[in-house]
Parts: sequence; structure tokens; C-alpha cells
Amino acid sequence: MYKQSKAYKGFEAWIHQLQMSFKMHLYTFIIILVLQMIIPALYLVIFRFDIIKLIGEVFIGFHVHLWLKALSLLFKKGFLIFILATPIWLLYPVLLARFKAKSREIIKDRHLRGSKLISDDELRKIVINDIQIGRRL
Repeated sequence: MYKQSKAYKGFEAWIHQLQMSFKMHLYTFIIILVLQMIIPALYLVIFRFDIIKLIGEVFIGFHVHLWLKALSLLFKKGFLIFILATPIWLLYPVLLARFKAKSREIIKDRHLRGSKLISDDELRKIVINDIQIGRRL
């Protein structure tokens, strides 16, 4: 049977690729943002536990009139650390490069499927190895 190319197949592939790209960037962004938010939290827990204890007492004791002041104190103490943690965003291009490398690896494997069982480079290495073993005998 003769198969005709359809425009919607190209459109569907393009939309899927666009969705996956958006999803990758969104997930990467969220992960790095969460990591950046964890850094000030860890700093406050490790080095300024007195502030965490005070804020905990305010919230657990239901001192509602102090909740805004407690959150303001938490923000003031953690904001500088949050700003100092911004170099974590340098992970973004590193992660994208790793994803690109993994993509190349997957595409290479897909190309080798089917009638071609071994790549040319691997075949060359095996032949050279066999020749060297034959010389030793």
C-alpha cells in the first residue's frame, strides 16, 4: 500500500515536542527553585534554630496576632541566604546539557536497532582486538 504523508502527523510531532520541551523546562525550573528555597531553610535550622523555635512557639501557641511578625522575621533572616543561594541556577544549563547528551545517546541506540546490530566503531575495535590476539598465538 502506498502511504501518503499527512500534515497532521507533522503537526502532532511538533506539538508533542513543544509540550515535552515546556515540561522539561518547567520541571527543571521548579526543582532548582525548591533547592534554592531549601538552602535558607537548612541554614536557619542548623545555625539559627532559636528563630525556628520562636516561630514554632508562635504558631503552635496560636498567637494569631504575632503570626505576621513571625513570618516577617523568618523572611528577613532567610532572604539574604536565599539571595546568596542564587548561584544554584548555574545548574540549569548543566542539567540541559546532560539532558541533551542523554538524548544523543538514546538516538544513537535507536539508529543501531534493526538490521544493524553493531556500530562501525565497535566492529572496528573487535576486529583489531581479534587481529592482535591472532598475532600473539
